[in-house]
Amino acid sequence: GCLPRPSRATTDGAPRCRSFGGAMELQNPSTTVDDKPYGHCDPSRPAAKLPHPPAGEPNEEGDKIDPTRQAGLHAIEMYVPRHAVKASTLEKAHGVDGKYTSGLMMHEFCGTGEDEDPVSIALTSLSRLMYRYNIKYEEVGMMYVGSESLLDRSKSIKSNLMMLFNEHNCFDVEGCDVYNACYGGTAALLNTMNWCTSTTWDGRWAIAVATDIADSPAGYRFMTGCACVSMLVGVDAALVFERERCTHIINRWDFYKPWGWHVMAPIVDGPGSIDVYYECLDGCQRGLMEKRGISNVIEDSDFCVFHLGSGPKFVKHAFERCQANAMGWHQAKGGRTKKYDGRLAQEETTTLFNKKVAPSLRLATRIGPQHTVAAYTNLTSLMIHKGKKGALIGKTINVFSFGSGAASTMYRLKVRRMPGHVKDIHSILDQRNFVDAKQFDSIMSEYSETYARFDWTARIRNGPQPGGCYYLKGCDKYGRRSYYQVKDKEGVWKLPPPYTNEPPPRSTAEDIERVKATLPEEYRNLPEFNHVSGVGEEWPPPPPREVTDEEMIELGLWDKPPEPPPPSAAPPAPDPAAALAGMDQSQLQALLQMLAQAQQQQK
Repeated sequence: GCLPRPSRATTDGAPRCRSFGGAMELQNPSTTVDDKPYGHCDPSRPAAKLPHPPAGEPNEEGDKIDPTRQAGLHAIEMYVPRHAVKASTLEKAHGVDGKYTSGLMMHEFCGTGEDEDPVSIALTSLSRLMYRYNIKYEEVGMMYVGSESLLDRSKSIKSNLMMLFNEHNCFDVEGCDVYNACYGGTAALLNTMNWCTSTTWDGRWAIAVATDIADSPAGYRFMTGCACVSMLVGVDAALVFERERCTHIINRWDFYKPWGWHVMAPIVDGPGSIDVYYECLDGCQRGLMEKRGISNVIEDSDFCVFHLGSGPKFVKHAFERCQANAMGWHQAKGGRTKKYDGRLAQEETTTLFNKKVAPSLRLATRIGPQHTVAAYTNLTSLMIHKGKKGALIGKTINVFSFGSGAASTMYRLKVRRMPGHVKDIHSILDQRNFVDAKQFDSIMSEYSETYARFDWTARIRNGPQPGGCYYLKGCDKYGRRSYYQVKDKEGVWKLPPPYTNEPPPRSTAEDIERVKATLPEEYRNLPEFNHVSGVGEEWPPPPPREVTDEEMIELGLWDKPPEPPPPSAAPPAPDPAAALAGMDQSQLQALLQMLAQAQQQQK
């Protein structure tokens, strides 16, 4: 709806914003919900100490304002489902001791069963973000969702998430879904960033959601993992995007999911996918170095975050490649005295990797591949393991995001202060339900079998979700999915949650009349205008009506065509012998005369 624009300054003349320094360190990181469901703005709780995007025209200060507006990330909310298996357990069951633990540097893998999907885990992550920082839904003006785990070829995941906003009578939220393998989360984040730094920004928050479930065929469960992150984006941020970034997009067939393929899992060209990753890494690294006028991106950054690929071991190889590229270009530009002969000292490489990259991989070793979420799980891991006592403040983070097919971007973040994040994520991971390899394979198979399936109710395996989580109830015969939320120790309640007693702030009648005066006269009294602007709406709005099977015909864009009549039965072929046998003497005589006349005419 249309919201009245607040004044830019408070009564004491100070800018309208919340406190800056140490804001996130003061937040309570607890995941409890205080006996209230996630996703509700609670007026009794103090407002989150986040710098609020200033009201007023974003460019009203002209050239004095920073063109980037110091835009970036204020908070990251992460959710990981409850099913997990130890990597050591999985490799023993597969008869490949050491392959997953030493070979891939993995400790644990996680996944989902039938009762969770990309929408349900996104609902959980998003509602927790809104609750933890007490963000009002009307304060969000844009939301993009990145995922390659698509559930519908038309309806977006973002439209499902809007149920949380619609319950609070909020509809004016731009954005939709973006996808390209593992790159969708970055595309969503860049879209929100571009909005916050554009002339169309209206002063509200933006949110980027990355949600994915890495499904794998039986026998390849070491490629299984899933997570969701919701990122709060705005100006005057904790993690600020630097202006220079480089994107490298090419046309390749290394990893893809063609429409109509018989399984959910992708078709993968393993060696080819590695080559494409390196090709994009080289292109982004070269482009960013040229834009920044530097010769070594490794030395120019305090920390590096990479897309996970197949696991932490692969990231180590990617870092070695990145370092080799930097050293080679550095030598070509005359900046390094020692000659680079194509071989890197193992000790030097390991030291740099442990210092600049390893802290970002600790969470991934406990989750597994996560597709579009991976880079931001790694960023969260870096915040957790290197952000204590302000150790990251003032540091620069180089981020490389990649998606097969292929799209990639390399950008840099400057840490002005610590963003909000779930500090006790490791204790949450410890509380997951660990199962043996056979049970894990069974749970993952149940999820895979939901592909292209209709009219089913989800089975709950391995215990229910924690309180506040959303879960998938089932899918009807038309493909419509229903979601519920677990309420702590009080059963479950359906989404959307109960309506609030008071409507959110709306535009006044005077505001509406003033806007109407700017419209052509023929448009001023349209009922649609009143509906969009929020004037005269029923409050609380009525709940969505139930749609029956018979009503589905009426919901179409045209009447159902009449069914064609059943085809009539074909007459039986005549039998000449039976026809002659049924004639009397006079009929036979007449037939012979007709045949004789016919012969005479032919002559």
